[in-house]
Parts: sequence; C-alpha cells; structure tokens
Amino acid sequence: MHTVEDFMEATSFVERRGNRELTQIDQLLLNYHRTSYRSVRKEIQSLMDIVNACLGFLYKKPQNHKVSAVIELHYEAIIRVEHLVNQRVTWDSPYATKRGWGRVKEAIPILFKGANSQTRTLRPDYWQEALIKDHFALRRDPSDPFECWKKTDAVQENHNDWDYIEWVRNHYLPKLISDGKTQELFLRFFNNVKYLDRHKRGEKQLHIKNGVFYNSLGELFHTGTMQTNAEGPGWGIYVRDPANNIYAHSHKVHAFHHSSFLFGAPVNSAGEIAIRLGQLIGVTNKSGHYQPEFSHFLGMLDYLHSQGVVLSGVAACASPSRHDQEFYDADEVRRTRGILGTRKLKKVRAL
Repeated sequence: MHTVEDFMEATSFVERRGNRELTQIDQLLLNYHRTSYRSVRKEIQSLMDIVNACLGFLYKKPQNHKVSAVIELHYEAIIRVEHLVNQRVTWDSPYATKRGWGRVKEAIPILFKGANSQTRTLRPDYWQEALIKDHFALRRDPSDPFECWKKTDAVQENHNDWDYIEWVRNHYLPKLISDGKTQELFLRFFNNVKYLDRHKRGEKQLHIKNGVFYNSLGELFHTGTMQTNAEGPGWGIYVRDPANNIYAHSHKVHAFHHSSFLFGAPVNSAGEIAIRLGQLIGVTNKSGHYQPEFSHFLGMLDYLHSQGVVLSGVAACASPSRHDQEFYDADEVRRTRGILGTRKLKKVRAL
C-alpha cells in the first residue's frame, strides 16, 4: 500500500486546497498506516473507506495518467480486502469433481452424521451456514451467494469444476468488492450465525430434576430475559439432540438460530420453549432451520413426561410455522397422539 507521503508526492500536481476528496484520501491513508488493527473487520472497513474515497475522486476527475496514483491506490486497497476476506474462507474442498448437491452433501458430512428415522436434519436452504467456518446467514435477496452458485452457468462462466467454496473465493467475493458493495460484504461476513463449540454448548444445556428445569450453573432456568422471532419476549429456542440433551437460548435473526447449538447437526426435536423459574409453561414445534414434523414434537413431549415435567396446563403449539400459532394443552396433545385436542390455551410468556 502507498504511504501517505508517497501518495501526496505522486499527486502533488493536484491542488489540494478545496479538494475534499483528495484530502479525505490523505487522511484515510494516514489513519490506515497509523492504526494497529486487531480486528479484520476494522481493517477491511478502513480499506473500503479508501476505495470509496478513491472512486469519489475519480468520478470527478478525468481518468488519465495524471491520476494514476489514485487508480493504483484504489487497486491496492481492493487487492488487500480480497486477501483479508479470503482468509476467512479457508476450507479447500477435495470434492471439486462432484456436481450439484452431491458435492455439497459430501463436503459437509456433519449435517448427516448420526441421522436416523427419529432425527431431523438441517433444511438444504441453510446448508451454506455450515460450509464456511466463518459462515453467513441465509439472506433471501437477489445476490444470495448460495442461490447464485446453484444457478451458475458453469460452462459460460468457465468454472464448472468449482465447488461452492471455490466459487465464493474466486468469483463472488471479488465481484462484491469490485462492485463496491461494502454493506453487503459486511452483512455476509461480519454478522454471522454463531455456532457453539462443546464448551459454549454446555453453558446452554438444560438439566431436568424432578420435573424442574435448571441451567448449567444449577440455578432455576427462566426464559424471562430471552425472546424469539415468532413468540417474542419470554421465550427461548431449544433443540433436543439424539442423546436427549436439551439446549436453550435466546433467538436472534442472522445471529443465533436452532442450527447454532449443534453446528447444524441432526436433532430429535427443535422449537421454542417458555419456562418460568424452572416450570415449563409453553413449548412449540417451530424451527425454520429444521422444520420438524409432528412426530418430533410428540417425541419432545414424551421425553419431558418421562422426566417428570408436568404437561397439564402447558401451552403447546405443534405447528412448525409461525403463521399458525394455536396452543393446546400439552398433556392432551401427548395422550391423543395426533389429535391436537379440545382444550385451547392462550399464548403464555415467562416474564
């Protein structure tokens, strides 16, 4: 990268007085070289500020040999951004010869490890969350990378052997950067869905003793400070893994989902849960990432019953959709095995 001294010398022919764009580049370049970046995000932000300032100058000045230093600085900053972003996409696929969903499925066996007739695997739409270590959330806009990759004309774009990771590194990211889509770049790579390691997962685990819920510290569990996108305040999201361990936490769109607990691995049940000072008061079957079936919900109710949890009077919603939120008595739903019941209950909140 140019130093500010080199840049000012190379552009000394340009009058700086009143030239806001050029003096802005001077200051941004000076700040960049003076800062010791501990965060990749902050360095990329500084670089993209330089890129945009260069573009602002070039839009106002004729692009001839007299502004070559600005063009070179713009190029240097983009190359540095590409390098930093690609460091976050470090997984090199050994499945380059595979095609379509086959190459994706083989590349992420964790999503299917332990799957059986009782479990629910992550919906294919969300597989991209597990494809990259610093993964990004599914965002349903025209430039969603996973959707773009699936629709890619391999022959026309000359990367028929690229798997998803290679395509992101070699095509999608460079295009985002060259198009100046700074905001989208940051949405993709710095507002990520969080995945928990074994230690962090243990902190979210619930323990049931004599029908009462406790957190990992042995305290009565309470969802009063939590919230979910569907049910709102007083609820948390939960998953039950194949070993019947239950994990719960607050839901945050594009940041913490049902997939966060187990790294996208199969679950026995998934939904939302409301617990007031250790006592279950509400439970649902709603998970966009897993879309559990009614059998998975019944499995959750059966397990809770086996652990002594009182289900009578608990508001239960078996629908996997947020648009069909009718609540019935959980014990009646469990006993009727498929008939939702006649005892309708109001939605509750553990506030």
